[in-house]
Amino acid sequence: MKSRLLILAACVLCASSAFAQLKPPIPQTELYLGGAYYRAGISNGTNFYGWQTEFDYNLSKHAGIVLDLGGQYKKTSGITVANYQYLIGPQLKHRTG
Repeated sequence: MKSRLLILAACVLCASSAFAQLKPPIPQTELYLGGAYYRAGISNGTNFYGWQTEFDYNLSKHAGIVLDLGGQYKKTSGITVANYQYLIGPQLKHRTG
């Protein structure tokens, strides 16, 4: 009876580790939100702080479309200076597994 319980326990443990081998599904969309730092100039440069965001729409496992937006700001002598970036286009990915 003990040997049957040990065999059953071994089978359950081995079966549960098999689920760890499954590949996770590829997401349809991906979103990134974060902070940004930009330094304009080299020696006497100015520091800009702001935000960065990226939205990916995956068409397949290896291809998608990406929209990347960002903005950095600096207030100097009562004047706000802003720097904006945008990027949209295709994206190729190499996914392993």
